[in-house]
This record gives sequence, C-alpha cells and structure tokens, in this order.
Amino acid sequence: MKQKQESFYADVQCDCAESQNRRIEIEAPEDVPDGTEVRVEVTTSASRMGIPESEWRDGSEAVTEWSAWLKTIEPVEFAGADSFDEEFRNANVEAVRSQMNESDR
Repeated sequence: MKQKQESFYADVQCDCAESQNRRIEIEAPEDVPDGTEVRVEVTTSASRMGIPESEWRDGSEAVTEWSAWLKTIEPVEFAGADSFDEEFRNANVEAVRSQMNESDR
C-alpha cells in the first residue's frame, strides 16, 4: 500500500510503502533517471503520534483530571494591530480593487 506525502522541501518527493517478505518496493517517478541517489527512512509504528484508542481514558475520573488541567492553560494574547498590519490590509484592499477594475473593462 503506497501513498504520496508532501515534503517540507520543494525538491524532495515522498512515497510511503509497506515491507513485504523483507522487501520494500517503490516505483520511481518517470523524471528520476536510473542511478539517482534516493533516501529511504524506515519508521516503525512506535513513531506514530498519540496513543491507540484502546488506551484512551474516558471515564469520569479522567474527564475530571482533564478539566482541571485545561483550567491551568493561560490564554494566548495577541498583540494589537500595528502600522504594518494597517499597511498590509490597505495593500490587499487596493489589490482587490485593482483586480475588480480590470475585470470591469
């Protein structure tokens, strides 16, 4: 079972595959010539994020603990708008006006 994944780097293409009979087979894209160096990273299921559903704690005690923990998180405060924000907004408004005027012609 293969699936494409996006890469953080524009020049890197990622494919996913599963090993079968101790072999990993991935088809190379047509634009990759023979002899091109490739990188294969082996990951295990232990590298997955989170925990399996079977380990979820959803009893009343767990909900109470989670609720208490949630109250300890401080709210995020965002800075007020500054001159850059205002200039950025004005530039966007002007760009949209310009596009609208061009489409009216």
